[in-house]
Amino acid sequence: MTVDSRNTTQRRAIIELVLAMIIGGTVGVFALETRLDAYTVVFFRCLFGGIFLGLLCLAMGYFRGLRLTRRLFALAVLSGVALVINWLALFQAFHLTSIAVSTMLYHLQPFWIVVMGAVFFGERFSADKFVWIIFAFVGLALAAGVTAQMLQSNAGYLLGVGLAILASFTYALTTVLTKGLGAIPPQVLAFIHTCIGVLMLWSLVDFAGLHAVPGASWGWLLGLGLIHTGLLYILMYSAYPKLQTPFIAVMAFIYPVVAIFADWLVYDRPISLWQGLGFLLIAGASLGVNLGWRILPRSRRPA
Repeated sequence: MTVDSRNTTQRRAIIELVLAMIIGGTVGVFALETRLDAYTVVFFRCLFGGIFLGLLCLAMGYFRGLRLTRRLFALAVLSGVALVINWLALFQAFHLTSIAVSTMLYHLQPFWIVVMGAVFFGERFSADKFVWIIFAFVGLALAAGVTAQMLQSNAGYLLGVGLAILASFTYALTTVLTKGLGAIPPQVLAFIHTCIGVLMLWSLVDFAGLHAVPGASWGWLLGLGLIHTGLLYILMYSAYPKLQTPFIAVMAFIYPVVAIFADWLVYDRPISLWQGLGFLLIAGASLGVNLGWRILPRSRRPA
């Protein structure tokens, strides 16, 4: 591959990743605008997204020669269950708090991954990472924006904060579980996850009441399935192999910036100064963990 073609490929990957993050940042608006409960929203996201991804996998031949061992199948199911719980918790958190607050707390994911890596895989847990995690949880306290007055007037707010944190944890769990699924094409794995979501939520959806769902709500649901599940996966999985991990970590913060802006623009819910400071702490700590920034002085040992 020539230098020019390599540069062209990388520029295309950057554009794909930026588009993916922008699309991801609007998921809260689409979810809330359906005016439906979280179970129904996630079910149809999985259904429409699964149909789209299934047709894509058939057209591209991703199912050919696919062999699932018991271990791979078990990991795929577990990661799918964690991902569906993640979507349910996040969408319900949108209702109880706001898109901005939920998204800020959702970006605690990298720190759960660090903790899981240390606990389950014996990965090195440096003092620097420990300090970054402390900064992140100070940011969590500020970004949540919980006050005594708010809890008295809106008892569900604290539950929403907890659900957003649960969503960040289950997404991190999905990430850790899928590390062992490299033998499955990512588009096929996404299809499996959506199928698991359909099976999990089928009995929880009020199908008898769907006739009263307005046409506009179906439009938002289709958008969640086709755009935020199908197209988003295609863009991300196309971009990730062509870009370095530090660059991906930096670009990931386009997502919450778009979400905060969308929350302000559509619902007139700006974040406070303290919440903004909390988000900056979470973002800075996340970059510190992903990019390996040192924060403590190196110990000097005698020769």
